[in-house]
Amino acid sequence: MTENNPHHISSKETHFLKEHGTTILKNGYDLIPVKAESKIPAISSWQKTKATQADLDAWSSNPSFRSVGILTAQTPAVDIDCLDADISKRMIEFCEAKLGVAPKRVGLAPKTILVYRTETPFKKIQSPAFLDPEGRKHQVEVLGDRNQFIAFGIHPNTRKPYTWSETSILDVPQNQLPLITKEQAQEIADYFVSIVPEDWKEVGTGTQPQIEAS
Repeated sequence: MTENNPHHISSKETHFLKEHGTTILKNGYDLIPVKAESKIPAISSWQKTKATQADLDAWSSNPSFRSVGILTAQTPAVDIDCLDADISKRMIEFCEAKLGVAPKRVGLAPKTILVYRTETPFKKIQSPAFLDPEGRKHQVEVLGDRNQFIAFGIHPNTRKPYTWSETSILDVPQNQLPLITKEQAQEIADYFVSIVPEDWKEVGTGTQPQIEAS
């Protein structure tokens, strides 16, 4: 499958915005163009953008605007920014047991983003950041109002396409995503803190305010 299983896309020259943008818009997501092989929005005032098909057509003509970002005010994303496979797995299991099965996007595995919707937008909620004995940083954030995540594109570190497990936002309309509230988002961040190993050192927040870390 092409549209339902976009994992096959591997070319760094693929214009992901042109390829998937119309489907994403029709599925009810607020999208923005993102610079190729980066996490940086390609337009100013992107936090307030409400894209139309005309906007998409204009952006798609720019060869540098190849990646797709999703605004998270209405579509919060649980960003499990954790390189420990066991902890990441436990976080996914906790989220899905609490909220339901959600589309899962992977950039630098085992880091994972789970995509939800909300009826009452809220600002980003985040756990403290921790360093493990190997010096790797781990954190969980729930991206909300004035944030975005990359849905399709080339990850700047792996130089490979982002992938989706089982289903993606191409398959699931925004209004059919599981719901999340601000209170549930806080519970997710708190749960991460509760399962952090004792030898991890808390080092504060340490993240960019508006762009996903995974």
